[in-house]
Amino acid sequence: MYERIARSISAYEKSAEVNPFSSKYDYYLKGEAELTEIEMLGLELFEDPGKGNCAACHPSAPGPNGEPPLFTDFSYDNLGVPKNSDNPFYTMPRKWNPDGEDWVDPGLGGFLKAAGEDGYLENWGKHKVPTLRNVDKRPYPEFVKAFGHNGFFKSLEEIVHFYNTRDVEEWPAPEVAENVNTDELGDLGLSSEEEVAIVAFMKTLSDGYESLGKPVVQAPATAEHSTFLKIAGPNPFNPRTTLRYSISEKGAVKILVYNIMGQNVTTLVDGSLEAGSQTIVWDAGNLPSGTYFVRMETKNQMLTRKLLLVK
Repeated sequence: MYERIARSISAYEKSAEVNPFSSKYDYYLKGEAELTEIEMLGLELFEDPGKGNCAACHPSAPGPNGEPPLFTDFSYDNLGVPKNSDNPFYTMPRKWNPDGEDWVDPGLGGFLKAAGEDGYLENWGKHKVPTLRNVDKRPYPEFVKAFGHNGFFKSLEEIVHFYNTRDVEEWPAPEVAENVNTDELGDLGLSSEEEVAIVAFMKTLSDGYESLGKPVVQAPATAEHSTFLKIAGPNPFNPRTTLRYSISEKGAVKILVYNIMGQNVTTLVDGSLEAGSQTIVWDAGNLPSGTYFVRMETKNQMLTRKLLLVK
């Protein structure tokens, strides 16, 4: 009976209802859509082994018979992701979590140990490489997605920055210090613009893009009707910098600042605003040097920008 249940689940997961392969990138591979300049740069960096090298674990090329790429090689890896202090398991009763706040997620190693298999130590803290398909797809625009095996990161911008700078900037210690992958990430040397480009490409992997069976070129929105968040400068800064933002229609707007640990350190804007552009000066004189992320949330969009405070 269990085998039949497994086969049924597998068949459903392979169906077009679950995996329609209808992203902009899928249409691009079929010649029915065109990537923008920044999306194309992101794809090049994604596949370049000397730059992003993302395709090493998230293959982006079609299969030998033209099958759509799955963006995972199904391997296991320990990326050195920090512990997520918001994980409710840390505060579970000792009956369920005897280690309390000292608990770590052993990943594949824990499964192998429980199964009595050899080799669990070298797999301690390793987790399966996830697909990047629909990595930015969300049930509604304001929905905040979490990334990493424990949800430590709250935006694609944050996790790409982590991949790029884990070994050269001050990040919290990894949840599992053993077996951390130091060969394929940690010091990629990507510029801020290149990080943005990779994120732009990954956003083309969400199902539901409509090509209407013909090449699609997305015209840039006019300034009058665009929503954006920009760092007017300076960046790096000490201790003040200027932000410019715009919303395309009247509505609720939040602009929040997070530190590298994902903690909200200040709120710059929180209210209902008229459509149009605004300028705001952020004074970070009370904060320590480091990397910060400014996130703007509107009804239809969520935008994140990286700032470096150097005192």
